[in-house]
Amino acid sequence: MGNPPNEVGEYRDGLYRRHVKKISTALTSYDVAPEESGVIFWYNTGTTMTVNLPKVSSNQLGLVFEFAIQECDSSNDFKLVCSKFDSSAVIQTAFSSIIDNHTTAIPASTFFTGARVTAVSSVVWMLEQITALAGAFSTGATDGVGGWSTG
Repeated sequence: MGNPPNEVGEYRDGLYRRHVKKISTALTSYDVAPEESGVIFWYNTGTTMTVNLPKVSSNQLGLVFEFAIQECDSSNDFKLVCSKFDSSAVIQTAFSSIIDNHTTAIPASTFFTGARVTAVSSVVWMLEQITALAGAFSTGATDGVGGWSTG
């Protein structure tokens, strides 16, 4: 029997595991389903990919998805989009503008990076980078490896 939505892992073969789902590099877009909450999505090097987050409502708060993105040719090769199904926004601290309501987020570099997005309201997805910024940067939060920017 499968886990209900929002469960992050399960015991299998005596070990606690998270579900990892590979996003096919043959696709150019992927629509994340609310039932996939708790899944880590793995995107290996490939063509341009747009990931569309599901529509959120007040009864779906706490949906969480994680993304592990392999090195890309361009930081625009991977986009997290929340505007396909509704008018929600992706918000992350240290985005480049003062008003951080954006509908698209992209990795700020071409190196391996990760992000966790959580539905915190019926119109806001909170983006947390889960890879550390590498090195010391003097110009802004989006200059580092592992960071995210607006698309």
